[in-house]
Amino acid sequence: MNLDVETLRSFAYLADELHFGRAALALGIEQPTLSQRIKRLEDHLEVELFVRSTRRVELSTAGQSFRSDINEVLTLLDRAIERARAAQEGRQGKLTIFYTMSVGYEFLPKLVSANQSALPGLAIDALEMWERDVIEGVLRGRADLGLVRTDPPSEDLSSTLIAREKVCIAIPRGHRLCGAQSVELIDLKNETFFVTPQSLAPGYQGLIDQMLEEAGVRPKFLDNPLPGNRALTALRGTQCLSILPKSVANNVTATEAVTLHTVTDDSAWLPVRLLYRAKMERAVTTFLNVAAQKSRSAGWMRPS
Repeated sequence: MNLDVETLRSFAYLADELHFGRAALALGIEQPTLSQRIKRLEDHLEVELFVRSTRRVELSTAGQSFRSDINEVLTLLDRAIERARAAQEGRQGKLTIFYTMSVGYEFLPKLVSANQSALPGLAIDALEMWERDVIEGVLRGRADLGLVRTDPPSEDLSSTLIAREKVCIAIPRGHRLCGAQSVELIDLKNETFFVTPQSLAPGYQGLIDQMLEEAGVRPKFLDNPLPGNRALTALRGTQCLSILPKSVANNVTATEAVTLHTVTDDSAWLPVRLLYRAKMERAVTTFLNVAAQKSRSAGWMRPS
């Protein structure tokens, strides 16, 4: 006889209940079936596990020793089964996410927090880099997911739109728009902008170009590879402007030399996308489902 799991669980239930009827009910089997399992187990071990009388059932000395060890074995087995199921369902394991700076201030922390709450067994490693490197990393399998602004340029990659957000304009003191109560895209005609170089973020810069072109604005561009607060310092003492996603503007520090203004046009928004390979691991699908739920609950698809 092999010691199968059903037999060991039957022993554990009877050892807890010390009553054949209650133990059989808890196991969902007939009482004679339970009695047969216990008898076969005792015969196999060549020990008496229970002392039976017409009135009661008690653990023998051997049964007490066996119970202690078997409870530990069953606990380890249950844990192993749960981990295997969690891994298969994408609830356990590790995900690597590459992301760009412009989505790292608010969206990444909120997505990670949502997944940690819903999927505590899923570890997440996140690394910030330029858009071109995020795309390359996901494409080559160095990352499971990318958090970016742009649609993937490769047929081997897919994306899911999870957010739309308004944009802001960083304006240096002394500029003609500095004191404006509101700014529209058409106000930016003939202005000069510091922008992320095409070589580092071609998709992101393409979105900016498209937004301005659709508004009939054709400004001049100067490359500025400095991210975040450092991008604003480059504006000091110039007449140049910078376009920032609102989540970035909310988290960088305006200075006496630079002010931040939300653009009022309904079309002045940028997307946030999760990027992944066409053939996904189960954990990626699970992360995407949690991200979609977070997007809906937080209203991320309504630019604000």
